[in-house]
Amino acid sequence: MKKESVITLILVIIMIIVGITIYFKTNTYDVLFAVDGNLYQKIEVRKHTSLHEIPKPEKEGYAFIGWYDEEENILETTTVIDKDSVYYARWAEIVTE
Repeated sequence: MKKESVITLILVIIMIIVGITIYFKTNTYDVLFAVDGNLYQKIEVRKHTSLHEIPKPEKEGYAFIGWYDEEENILETTTVIDKDSVYYARWAEIVTE
């Protein structure tokens, strides 16, 4: 193989890798999960897909109800992610008598 052919092949491979990286990075959204005003977890999700697993935090004395956005929509495994999003943990106090 000629030296020029090897260099061309290497450059093509590099361009493909860079292209794939850019494609996947620009086709994702960040989903942030907040617990009591603090970042709990960040998940990068492909555009227009849903989360297969949703984090389940624990808090002493409280039962976790679910994740809600600012419009009070609950996050479910069927929720399609179509933008960068922030979800907030909702809790119910455990009452013992």
